[in-house]
Amino acid sequence: MIIANSRICYPLYANGTVMVFTQSNSCPFKLEDETDLGRLMAFFGQIRDRLVIFLADSHERIGPDMMHWEMTQCDINKDVELNDWFQYTGLKVQLRHLDHLFRLYIKSTGKCTVCRVEESRNPKKLVIDAINDIFNPVERLEKQSAMQAKKISEIHNMLSQLLPLSARGRGNQGVCMHPVVATQNHELVSGRRRLEALK
Repeated sequence: MIIANSRICYPLYANGTVMVFTQSNSCPFKLEDETDLGRLMAFFGQIRDRLVIFLADSHERIGPDMMHWEMTQCDINKDVELNDWFQYTGLKVQLRHLDHLFRLYIKSTGKCTVCRVEESRNPKKLVIDAINDIFNPVERLEKQSAMQAKKISEIHNMLSQLLPLSARGRGNQGVCMHPVVATQNHELVSGRRRLEALK
């Protein structure tokens, strides 16, 4: 099935899973501003509309709402326009770094020849969240940083509650965790010695 400049496939599985594959190599979607985000969401709406027609689901009870779709894989690319002679170089490079996969190759889009730099991603999260991460990468990093700070704070609170208890459990073995406690103990001991000396 064709929607605009993209080819769409809908494999259906016996367990009720519907996979949606889109191919838009020659005319990829722009990912620059809110207008591009609107076009991409409208495209997903068209995909769902064709799926409803394909399944003859006029009441839209079979297919889940688009907000519950999960994005399993996508390619983010940047094209640099080149002279047509570069097609003959056959340049193809693939690089894997940690959990990232990058590709660099020469491609003819029909109108021109481009050098495409591409990153293959496997978000495996809700479509809305995956798209938000693509359009707002800084926000994603800020969320990760805030989550790590929260976990560190929780660990610190747990340790601060456990350490005074463990110090109390050892009795008078000369180990104190807080200087205030050590000062109070020292004053108590010196006070006892004074009392014993007076006796």
